Amino acid sequence: MKKTIQVTIVKEIEIELTAAFFGKLTQEQYLSEYGKYFHQVAGMDDVFKYAARMVAINGPGEYEALGQTGSIHAINQSALSVKFNELSEEIEEEILNGGAS
Repeated sequence: MKKTIQVTIVKEIEIELTAAFFGKLTQEQYLSEYGKYFHQVAGMDDVFKYAARMVAINGPGEYEALGQTGSIHAINQSALSVKFNELSEEIEEEILNGGAS
């Protein structure tokens, strides 16, 4: 049997950039560095969206331009540059095509 399923996942995620996120850089310096090594961004909202995308897809971990990310429920939060809280998650599945059930 073989079927094609469309899965839609919608997550609401709260993102917090900690003091460790910027290190010794100002916000403007960070954005300038980010633009040099990755792609130009219009502002911090683009960085927040990138952080949300990375944790929504991959969960906690270390990501370029973000550093160490982790849940607000993590035991050791001192090393985190980005904290996140998954507020909600909705998942829907739809069979697009395939054989009989």
